[in-house]
Amino acid sequence: MKNSFEKPDLLVSVIVPCRNEVAFLPDFLEDLLHQTLPLDRFEVIVLDGMSDDGSREVLQAYSKRFPYFQVVDNPARYVPQALNKGISMARAPYIARLDVHASYPPDYLKKLLYWQQQTGADNIGGLCRTLPRSQSPRARAIATALSHPLGVGNSDFRTGSDEVREVDTVPFGFFPRSTFERYGLFDERLVRNQDIEFNKRILRNGGRILLVPEVHSAYFARDRLSTLWQNMFSTGEWVVRAVRLTGHWSALSLRHFVPALFVLYLFTLPMAIFWGLTANPVAGIAPSVLSLMYALPAVLYVLLIAVVSLKLAIVQRDWRLVFYLPLVFFSMHLAYGLGSWKAVLKLS
Repeated sequence: MKNSFEKPDLLVSVIVPCRNEVAFLPDFLEDLLHQTLPLDRFEVIVLDGMSDDGSREVLQAYSKRFPYFQVVDNPARYVPQALNKGISMARAPYIARLDVHASYPPDYLKKLLYWQQQTGADNIGGLCRTLPRSQSPRARAIATALSHPLGVGNSDFRTGSDEVREVDTVPFGFFPRSTFERYGLFDERLVRNQDIEFNKRILRNGGRILLVPEVHSAYFARDRLSTLWQNMFSTGEWVVRAVRLTGHWSALSLRHFVPALFVLYLFTLPMAIFWGLTANPVAGIAPSVLSLMYALPAVLYVLLIAVVSLKLAIVQRDWRLVFYLPLVFFSMHLAYGLGSWKAVLKLS
């Protein structure tokens, strides 16, 4: 996949999928302008999904300040098509995928380049702190939940790590060109979760993905429950669809399927309670006792959310989070699980 137009003075090709991001583009582009890696050593390829909110005008204005800057149409409008098109156009030996909805410190690209050259890993990323888009208690609760294991499971790049270690996925991604030569491109059938599937493909074929804690970025979370619900529902749906389309259960991790089991449990809980109130004894055990035992996980779940929410509210010194966090956690779990079951029913 070596590009015949590769320029020896370029070290990194930055690939950026973008669609209707006018509110975030100025800060994002300023982050690129202030990278400690010299501007003439990296190029920026923005794959614009036919934006109609003024994003193109912002991009064109900033293009005059970059030695190597391109804005390319992405008629498909989806992320995997944008990534693959950007990879095919990249002229540098290393490729960084960045998102507009995030902020990056000045040493972000330079540190990733250093660690990639030192380790030779197939993909490298850093920690990603989730920030609220505003200081409202609702927005802060959403950002907090997206940074806690109760909300995102064992996603190390969100919950934190103290050492460089091999992981199953990292945010965004920094790759040598050889990664795409060995493992192929992003699966364009996957509107969501294409990065997770690609990282799993790397691991399945013996590759290495490294998380480097000294490298960090920040992602701006959604600030409304309705948009959070839509995002989690769609993500849960594409978890199942990714398995169906790729034919690999290993395309995802166990944590991606736990919400679907949670929804199944909630669906069966009323039936178990009704059975406990109406059925005859089973093997000498009262059905009411069995139904209470079946309901125990639900009680423990409520207690867990309450305790975690209280602890987080104390740490952040904001008692309003006690009321918002349980709703956010439950909404995330329910939406993700319902999305997964929607995909299951559509495929059956």
